[in-house]
Amino acid sequence: MARPLYEHAQAGWPTRVALLAAAMIFVGSTMLPSPGEDGTAEALTLVGAAAALVVGWLWSSLTVRVGTDEPRKLKAALERALSAGSPR
Repeated sequence: MARPLYEHAQAGWPTRVALLAAAMIFVGSTMLPSPGEDGTAEALTLVGAAAALVVGWLWSSLTVRVGTDEPRKLKAALERALSAGSPR
């Protein structure tokens, strides 16, 4: 396998810590008195907490790789876009 031209791995722990804190804030806010009695606000808040945990886990493992042929593909696409937009 050829080595990629560029590779960037997301730092995992800051993302996990930040979104874990967001999830804790969501859960903590369900302990505050709510104006409604039906419980939908608490349920939506808990869904938000779960979403923060899932997004945190997914983003913590994000890796961007640019292969050797991507710059050529990008250049060709830009040239086509610019030539299509220019008057003849």
